[in-house]
Amino acid sequence: MAKICLEAESTIDYPDVFKRIMNNAPVPMSPLESLASSAVRTANSARAALILVLTRGGSTAKLVAKYRPRDANSTPTCLWTITCNRLLINRLS
Repeated sequence: MAKICLEAESTIDYPDVFKRIMNNAPVPMSPLESLASSAVRTANSARAALILVLTRGGSTAKLVAKYRPRDANSTPTCLWTITCNRLLINRLS
């Protein structure tokens, strides 16, 4: 299953997807959405291998995942989420 997902994701032009999401984002952008898009933009610029998200309810992690950061080799940037909410752990895994 993982191989299928990786192959399917390798065909997506993520920089273009990021631009389209940004063009369709609400104006003015909510502070949380702005934070998430800036985190992804920074991760892309720094070629980060990991984004660490601290969240209570999962909204921040979902917004960062929405922009789906990629590294220079089109490998998905790892998105780790830390929360103290046990129910959220099951939903995000």
